[in-house]
Amino acid sequence: PLRILATGGLFLYLLQITNGVLYGLGRVNLVLGNSLIMAIVRIGAIYIFTSRILVNYYFYGSSFAAILETGVGAVALAYILSYVVGVVLNLTPLNQIITLDIKQDLIIPLVAAFGMGVILHQLVYRIQLPFLEEIPLLILASLIGLTAYLAILFWGNSLKISEARAILFK
Repeated sequence: PLRILATGGLFLYLLQITNGVLYGLGRVNLVLGNSLIMAIVRIGAIYIFTSRILVNYYFYGSSFAAILETGVGAVALAYILSYVVGVVLNLTPLNQIITLDIKQDLIIPLVAAFGMGVILHQLVYRIQLPFLEEIPLLILASLIGLTAYLAILFWGNSLKISEARAILFK
């Protein structure tokens, strides 16, 4: 059940962020309505997933039935399903309100994060720096990783110098 809930953590994270954005845009009624829909989906999914008759009829012998065999796994899946529904319900109006450039706002930051992770992994686990203690190595790795992340964002035009100045000096 914890492994199942860990998968839902991503959707819960996105749900909380999109709720905050909608609150900030003054769409409180939309968040309330989406929360009510999520609650209905969650209750319905708990009822369906914990019903032994429906599970045995539709999923008999599958690995999905093994997950649902315990009530805890069924409830965990119901929560994840409600989180996914909530994210979709929140992203639909956000996509209409805020225009996003997928390449600039999603792909390049993901590539930058991946590149930073690779550089940090190579620096900490592959390159042996015996003259550095644990804390200075962590600080050095963090600074190099941040530099790599920002360099990739600048290279991909996802972060402009004027934006960086505005963030740092205001």
